[in-house]
Amino acid sequence: MSQITDTPAPAMEKALTVTEAGALRLLDPESLAFSRHGARLRLTVAGDRSYPAATVHRAFPLSHPRRYYSVRDSAANEIGLVPDPDRLSRGNRSLVEEELRRRYMISVISKVTGAKDRFGTVEWHVLTDRGPCTFTTRELRETLLTDRPNHYIITDVEGNRFEIPDMAGLDRHSQELLIRQL
Repeated sequence: MSQITDTPAPAMEKALTVTEAGALRLLDPESLAFSRHGARLRLTVAGDRSYPAATVHRAFPLSHPRRYYSVRDSAANEIGLVPDPDRLSRGNRSLVEEELRRRYMISVISKVTGAKDRFGTVEWHVLTDRGPCTFTTRELRETLLTDRPNHYIITDVEGNRFEIPDMAGLDRHSQELLIRQL
C-alpha cells in the first residue's frame, strides 16, 4: 500500500489563488488517525494523505483551550483545523493531548509561600503541580494575563508560564501575597 506524504508539490502544478490559499480546512475528527513514531506525531487523513511529522497547536489557547486545534505539517503549513477535539477517538485524543502538554508546558500554582520585592522585580516562592518552585517576575501587571475572573497566567523573566486556575481556591495567605503584588 503506498502512502502519500507531505512532500512539496511539483513545480508544474498550478499555483493556488489567494482565495484558495486562505480557505480554512476543517478536519473531520473521525477521518483522522494519529500515531507516534519515536518522538514524532504522525497523521493520516482517511482518503487523503499521510503526514509523517505533524504538530498540534491551540488556535485560541486562552479563550478556548479545549477547542479549535490547528494541525500543521513538518514545514508548519496548516493541514487543517479540528473544531471539536472531543470528537476524536480515545486513542487519538490521548496522543493529541500528550502533544499539547509538551507544547504548552505550564505549571499550575497551588500555593504561594512567599513573594519578595527585589529592586523592581518580585521573587516568588510557590508550590506547583510539578513541586516547589522559585521564579522572578518584572512588571507583573504587564506579564499577567487573565481571560476570566480569578484565572491568571503569570509569565516570569525567562518566559515560563504559571497558571492560577482560580485565585478564590487558594488559601488566604496565598491570596494576600498575590493581591499585594497586583
